[in-house]
Amino acid sequence: MKNKKGQFKKSKELLDRKIFPNFFIFIILLTLGGCIGGNGSTSFKGILFGPTNNLLQSASINDSVSVNYSLSPYVLTKDLPIDPIQPSISGSIEQCSSNPTLPTGLVISGTCTITGTPTINQPATNYTITASNLSQSKSATIVITVNANPPAALNFATPTFTFTAGAMPGFAPIVPNYTGTITNCTSDIPLPTGLSLGTTNCSLSGSPSTTQGPTNYTITASNAFGSTSTIITITVNIAPPSALNYAGSPFVFTQDATIAAIHPTYTGTVTACNSDIPLPAGLTLGTTTCVISGTPNTIQPATHYNITASNASGSISFPITITVNLAPPSALSYAGTPFTFTQGATITTATPSVTGTVTSCNSDIPLPAGLGINGTTCAISGTPTTTQSATNYTITASNAYGSTNTTISIRVNLAPPSALSYAGTPFTFTQGATITTATPSVTGTVTSCNSDIPLPAGLGINGTTCAISGTPTTTQSATNYTITASNAYGSTNTTISIRVNLAPPSALSYAGTPFTFTQGATITTATPSVT
Repeated sequence: MKNKKGQFKKSKELLDRKIFPNFFIFIILLTLGGCIGGNGSTSFKGILFGPTNNLLQSASINDSVSVNYSLSPYVLTKDLPIDPIQPSISGSIEQCSSNPTLPTGLVISGTCTITGTPTINQPATNYTITASNLSQSKSATIVITVNANPPAALNFATPTFTFTAGAMPGFAPIVPNYTGTITNCTSDIPLPTGLSLGTTNCSLSGSPSTTQGPTNYTITASNAFGSTSTIITITVNIAPPSALNYAGSPFVFTQDATIAAIHPTYTGTVTACNSDIPLPAGLTLGTTTCVISGTPNTIQPATHYNITASNASGSISFPITITVNLAPPSALSYAGTPFTFTQGATITTATPSVTGTVTSCNSDIPLPAGLGINGTTCAISGTPTTTQSATNYTITASNAYGSTNTTISIRVNLAPPSALSYAGTPFTFTQGATITTATPSVTGTVTSCNSDIPLPAGLGINGTTCAISGTPTTTQSATNYTITASNAYGSTNTTISIRVNLAPPSALSYAGTPFTFTQGATITTATPSVT
């Protein structure tokens, strides 16, 4: 086999080569070590003879070798293909090698040409390049430095970024496009708190914690051999609220009862709160806190509300249910208790005060006969028909959601007598004549009767009926008497006038009538009897 110069690549090939069939070969190797030219070179002569004693071929390898890299030292750039480094050489080179091995990515050819793309950085390093053939070798020392490629063409695919403050976890790192190697990355002004730049790739990462308007940043990527810059714009918006929750829903409130303020939990900042439909009358929703407070003043069945908390960046909603029940009645009380009523007298209605709506009223034991209780107002009214000592009654006012009660005392007394009057007054009686009993009219029960001054002699007054009877035994002019009828609970009186006249004579009779008298004779006095 021959190389590009038409030389046999290896001496063994020269020795082994045979030419058939037209020639026979006789090879004479003459070794004239150091005798030709005195330059220490070695020369091989191969003479091929054919049958006609003609020289068929003479291959001569002049093995005087030299190699020179005149442009050393070489400064190369990592990851950048190099222009072939071709030495100046003389003589036949069968092989070429480097000690130590060339930087990764570079190769040396059989003609000592260095090509490739270095893939690692390295400082200036000496390499011994050795060119050789069968008879000798020569070496040359070169210096190779591989520097990092200065970064260039730094750019972010989208140079305008809008982030959300406090968003966790942060966004995936945003890696820019660039060429070369980056060993340091900086911004002309500090990035928003929570964001950072990757030192070796200028990647943008993190989670910003503060808001800001659009702000420009000059990002510079560099290494020891140069730098490149690009401008990005960063806006950090407020985070939309999240995780809104009202613990305790569904809520059951009571009409006219102030509720304990309901504070929701949420994440982020809320600038506005609203409900999809109005809350029950009397309740309010905090415009920036979403707190529900107030006093519901109308009843309603379970109703669903969708509460939304929002800011400029977004919103979050949470469903709640609110029921407003009728308030159970409370604070039932009767002014005037203990009550004392009078048998037979219609009472002034005892209407209690009570808070809330009452749908039912009752007493634990029956009220005194003649009295009753209103089923929705708890008012007690009527006319007691029997007396009783003070008795306690528990009055309960209720509705579907609860009740309240109070204890009252009722006493029913006997009515004091009233309207005492004597028909026929003024009375004129006759001395000695039994009078027709003068019985008065009176309302109520009388347990005692008396006159302010004694009645005429012979007359008396009944202690329980106030009836006057008897036979007056003395005369008297018209005299006023105040008659009082009473019982344990009161009295009544009236004034009467009594006159006792002398009785007219009656039963006049003369015993002996008819009388016969004699003229001139004194008669026996005829004395009549008379009443």
